[in-house]
Amino acid sequence: MRIIHFMLQCSIPHHLFNSITMNKALNRLTSISGRAMYNVTTLPSSSRMRYQHQSSAPRDQLLKTYRELKHFVDDKFEPMFMIDPERIFAVNQTNFDRINIYGFDFDYTLAEYSTEMQEFIYYKAVDILCTKLDYPKGLHHQPYIPNFCIRGLHYDVKLGMFMKIDERHIVQLDTVYKGFEHFGPEKAMQELKHVHIPKKTMDESCFRGNYHLQQLTDIFSLPEMMLLANVVDYFNSKDLGYDPTAIFKDVEQAVRLVHTENHIYHEIQSNTEKYLAKDSLRPLIDKLLRDGKQLFLLTNSKLPTVLVGMEHILGKDWQDAFNVVVTDADKPNFFDTENRVFSVISEESPEPAVPKRGVQDLRKGAVYCGGCCKQLMKLKKWKSGEVIYFGDQIYADLQNPRYSNGWYTGAIIHELKREIDIMNQATFASNVVWIQTLERLIERMQDYGDAESKQVVAEWMTERRKVQQELKSIFNPRFGSVFRSALQSSYFSSRLCRVADVYTSSVMNLLGHQSDKILFPPRGSHPHEQLVSAGYQHDGFDSALSAMLRRFKHMDGHKPL
Repeated sequence: MRIIHFMLQCSIPHHLFNSITMNKALNRLTSISGRAMYNVTTLPSSSRMRYQHQSSAPRDQLLKTYRELKHFVDDKFEPMFMIDPERIFAVNQTNFDRINIYGFDFDYTLAEYSTEMQEFIYYKAVDILCTKLDYPKGLHHQPYIPNFCIRGLHYDVKLGMFMKIDERHIVQLDTVYKGFEHFGPEKAMQELKHVHIPKKTMDESCFRGNYHLQQLTDIFSLPEMMLLANVVDYFNSKDLGYDPTAIFKDVEQAVRLVHTENHIYHEIQSNTEKYLAKDSLRPLIDKLLRDGKQLFLLTNSKLPTVLVGMEHILGKDWQDAFNVVVTDADKPNFFDTENRVFSVISEESPEPAVPKRGVQDLRKGAVYCGGCCKQLMKLKKWKSGEVIYFGDQIYADLQNPRYSNGWYTGAIIHELKREIDIMNQATFASNVVWIQTLERLIERMQDYGDAESKQVVAEWMTERRKVQQELKSIFNPRFGSVFRSALQSSYFSSRLCRVADVYTSSVMNLLGHQSDKILFPPRGSHPHEQLVSAGYQHDGFDSALSAMLRRFKHMDGHKPL
C-alpha cells in the first residue's frame, strides 16, 4: 500500500493533482496489490476474451482488491506531503534570472482588498438599480451570499442562467442555475438543447459587449453575479415577467457605474483601513529594489483611487519606487494600440495634458495616463524578454502582453490559497485516491460481460458519482473548484494556463522567491506516458522513484520504463 504514498509524493507538488499521473499509479496499483491478480488490460484483446471465459478468478480478485483498498483508504491513508499555498507555480519555463523589469496591475494585485469590498460593490449597485433604473425596492432585502458563486463561470444572457464550462467547452450540467434555482442535468439539458458550446461562442464570451454568453472572470465580477442571481430570483418569486437580456445589461451598467462614478474611490478614501492593510506592500517593494529590479505600475484605475491606495499600502513616497506609473491605461487596448500617446496627469492637474512635442520621456515621479505598450517599450528602451507583468484579470492583464508583446506574465489568483488549503486536507486527498482507484477497478470489471459483473459496475459507478459530488462540494456546493470540473480543467483554468507563465495566490509570495531563479513547469503526462515522468515533479524523490520501480519489477514482472 506504500505505492499510494509514493503516487502522492510525485503528484502533489503541482498545486492541482496530476490526474493522469494518479491514473498511471493506480492502474499499476490495482493490478499488483492483490499479488495474484492478472493485469488483464495488458493482454491482447483475443487473449483477454479467452481468459475471461475460462475463469472468474480475476473478477473475484477484483472484488477482494476493492474491499482491501476501500479499507485502506478509509482507515489508514494519510497524505505524506502538503502543497505550499504561497508557492509560485510555473506553467511555462520562466527565466527570472533574465527578468529585470517587474510590472504590476493595481486592483487585486498590489491592492489586495478585503472581502468587504465585494459586498460594498454589491449593495451600491443595488442602490443604483433601484434609484436610477427603477427596479423594485424589494431588491434591498435580497441577501448577499459571499460564497454563492466562483469566478470563471459563464452566464447565458438570453436564458438568464449560470453555468460552469470545462476546457473542452462542455457545460457541466450539474452546475446550471437560474437565480437560486438549481436545474439539475435533465432540466438543464432541456433548456440548453446542447451540452457543447461552439469555439466561436466561447471566444466571444471572454470580452464585454457580448450578449449571448458572457464569462465573468475577475473578482469584481463576483458581486455582479450575486446581483444577477438575486434580481432573477426576485422576479421569479414575485411571478414578474422580465427580459433576461435587459436584466443583464442593467446589472452590468449598475456595477460599471459603481466604478466610473468614483463610488469605490470615495469608499476607500473614507474607510481605507477596512479594505487595505497599512504598509503591506513595503517589504516586497524593498526586496525588489534591493535586487536591482525596475518597477512599473500599469492600471485601468484612475489616479485618485491609486493615490489613496498606494499611499496606504506603501507610504507617501510610493512613487519613488516606480520607474513608470500609468493610470487609466485602457487595458487590454493598451497592449494592441500602436500610436496612442501618453498624457501627463497629477493630483493638482487631474485633466490629462499632452505636451506640445508629446511625451519624449517617461520620468520617474511623474504619472501618465493613456499611451500604449509600443510607446512604453520605445521610450524606456526595454526589451520584451526582460519584462514580467503581474495581474489578476486573465484577458485584460495577461493575454495580450504574452501573445502580442512577448512579456512574461504572472497571474494573481487569490482563490488559489483557499483551494490549496482544502487540497491539503486528508479527506480531500483520500477522496481523490479513492475515486481514481474506483475508475481503474471499473475499467477492469467491464472486461467481464456477465450480469453479475455488470451489476458490480453499476454499483461502483453510483459510488463514484457520490465521491465526485463530495469532491465538488468541498470547494463550493454549487459550482465546485475554480480550477477543475469533474474530469477536466475548468475553462477558466485552461485559459489561465494559456496566458500565464506563472501563477500564485498573492503578489506578496514574491517575497520568498529568489529573483534569479529559473522555474520549470512539471512535466505533463499524456495518457500514453508512463509513471516515470512523475519522478521529476518534486525535488528529492529520484531515489524513491528508482526504488519503487524496482519494486514494481519484482512484484509483477514489469520492467522499469
